[in-house]
Amino acid sequence: MPMFTYCPSQIAGERLVLTNGAKMPKETHTKAAEHHENAAKAHRTAAEHHGKGEHDKGHEESTKAHEHSAQAHRHSTDAHGKSEQHRTKR
Repeated sequence: MPMFTYCPSQIAGERLVLTNGAKMPKETHTKAAEHHENAAKAHRTAAEHHGKGEHDKGHEESTKAHEHSAQAHRHSTDAHGKSEQHRTKR
């Protein structure tokens, strides 16, 4: 599995750098992270609704959390594939 080093760049935008020196856009990982954060937020909201006995609202939020988790998985898989492509190009 490739290892990453975070490398902020003021000119070209932020990038992740593989330990072998290959660079890849931060965007591929950022989308996954955003969906992970949204899933976590929806899980917390669902728990609050369930705690108040608002089970229909809790179920809606749980469904949103599941959708965000699925999107996060897709973006993570895509980012991993792109990382592997960058790693093998060097």
